[in-house]
Amino acid sequence: MDNLKNLREFKKLLANPTVYEKNKLDCVFLISLVINNNPRVRKYIDYDKFDNIFENPKEIHGYFKKEIQPYISILYNDFSLYYFDERTEAEFMPKETYVYRLALNEFLKLQDVEKANKYLDSLKEYVKQNKAQEKEVLEYIRQSLNVTKQDILNAPNNEFRKSQEVCYSNDEKWLEFYQDALSNNKDTI
Repeated sequence: MDNLKNLREFKKLLANPTVYEKNKLDCVFLISLVINNNPRVRKYIDYDKFDNIFENPKEIHGYFKKEIQPYISILYNDFSLYYFDERTEAEFMPKETYVYRLALNEFLKLQDVEKANKYLDSLKEYVKQNKAQEKEVLEYIRQSLNVTKQDILNAPNNEFRKSQEVCYSNDEKWLEFYQDALSNNKDTI
């Protein structure tokens, strides 16, 4: 399985100035925001700085490596994000990985629904092969659902409640996806 297939394509699209359409920039911004909002990473990147992780990354052993400070990098492939301090070990980031996957899936849906479905099939295989770290993602989704449920119950108005219900519904679908993948069922989202 090529863990950088979609990102190589994404990187090519971003390198082409005629392709800077709003939806593609939104996806890059969301991915960058996920990384910039991580407390471990934020101390190396200014909070308000837009840092494109697709700008000059090094490709190593099935990952892209984006240095954010000497010895400190983000490692990423089509499926996961890691905080990497070269003096220690790479640390899996479950929350950031989940949001990152959502952004990539949405990006692929905008291009072609079939590509998005192939991504989900590849992701399911990846989840099956990395069960320990994927249980962390599953736990994050469960926590997120509990928070969103409370937000719905305490919603100050109907508009906010509706937006939270959409989030809750999406998270429920992804929860089912992860549960299926971790139990080796064949169904996907």
